[in-house]
Amino acid sequence: MEIIIRATPEEAAALANLLQGRQTSITEQVAQKRGENVKEIKRRREARGMKQVELADALGVSQPTIVTWESAEGYPPSRFLPALAAVLGCTIDELYADEPPQTAV
Repeated sequence: MEIIIRATPEEAAALANLLQGRQTSITEQVAQKRGENVKEIKRRREARGMKQVELADALGVSQPTIVTWESAEGYPPSRFLPALAAVLGCTIDELYADEPPQTAV
């Protein structure tokens, strides 16, 4: 039997790792990616010289909510992404980019 799967190179590599037993689950990879995303939120907030409470005020949430997002215990609901990106001076895509932002040389 032959199965054909359409996937990006990254998805294909993840599937190959899973099938070869090097990765326990795709869920782990998603969790890892989310962890990288929360680091990006914190990095961008700190780069703008903002405190967690300032970001929380700008988004209309509590400071403990920001702590939750930055610690990967929870993730920003999609309804907050446009405002979060605007406050952090980036696009939603940049918050979830696979590559770190590049600086001009």
